[in-house]
Amino acid sequence: INLYIAFLVPLFYFLSQVPGLFYTSNSLWNFLFILSAINILMVVNLIILNFEDDEIYLVIFVTFFLLSLVFLIAFINDMIVYFENGILFYGKINYLFNNSAIRSSGTSRIALILIITYSVFSIKFIKSEILRLIPLSILTSAIFLYQSRTSIGLLAIFIIFNYLFREKYKLINLFKYLTTYILIPILFCSSIFLVKQKEDEIIIDSRLRELYIEHEKCKIIKCDNSFLIKNQIEIVESKIRFLKHEQIKTSSGRFKDWKKILDNYDYNNNFLLGYGAQGDRFLINQTASNALLYALVSSGFIGFMFFLIFTFTSGIQLLKYLFFNKKSEIFSYWSFCIMFIIFTRSLVESSYALFSVDFILFYT
Repeated sequence: INLYIAFLVPLFYFLSQVPGLFYTSNSLWNFLFILSAINILMVVNLIILNFEDDEIYLVIFVTFFLLSLVFLIAFINDMIVYFENGILFYGKINYLFNNSAIRSSGTSRIALILIITYSVFSIKFIKSEILRLIPLSILTSAIFLYQSRTSIGLLAIFIIFNYLFREKYKLINLFKYLTTYILIPILFCSSIFLVKQKEDEIIIDSRLRELYIEHEKCKIIKCDNSFLIKNQIEIVESKIRFLKHEQIKTSSGRFKDWKKILDNYDYNNNFLLGYGAQGDRFLINQTASNALLYALVSSGFIGFMFFLIFTFTSGIQLLKYLFFNKKSEIFSYWSFCIMFIIFTRSLVESSYALFSVDFILFYT
């Protein structure tokens, strides 16, 4: 890809999100998202044009070190909250470094990127097979714990693809894959859930028995706080129902959001330039959960075409690598896997269509 075209096309896409901020009542503060994205475009291009290969690798290493740090902080915090309060990982938001926030889906996405990175490079740099496999099992367990169907689906795609393209078709290799990515994570997650559930059941059941005994005593001696005890019993019973049933989310409502965006879009007045950055949240107070829809609603038809060119060009690079390049080159394979996963994720998330970790990784 010509570096200047690779810079200008996404640049024009993000600049197309500026006008909508001025002729709609969308927040002008969203200009900061555009500015941040353009900053990344400039920095990455300057690095590629001026740095030696070793310096570029160092920048990428630092990027993934920071991603690992963010993941560890969020994951450890979520584990602590789960064991203290019984709140599951799904739907959680972690606030890191003052006001910076990361959702559970973002944490599971980072875990997936780290799995790709570690699985690709650990073969070359880590000789011990145990040290190669244990971190992969832990990261896979984290994805299962966060219950993001998108991340789990993308993980399955990567596991299958990586096995088909990088491994020898031997029974022992298949066994290692199944053990690393399925058996150990399932056992790990199950043990965490069962231990916590058993602990909660013992505490709650004990409290419930105490309340029932107090309530029976009150009925016999006709004490004044009978109603209060009955109320506490209902609270504890509702907590049991919550722990057993209501924390599991079944649907994210993406199809309804997509339909709502298309129905609410003003094609007469906003078709060409859209609603500006974060136009999806302005239009339906919710993320578009699709890169193409986000590009359309935020930058209009003009920006949408630039985004299509950028996406189409990137897709050609993926196909060229898949069918024409040598698969033995480890750095290219790693880049391909990350791009392919983010490319696929963009079907159900806004992903690299806006300033985000996805965009930083995909563009890099």
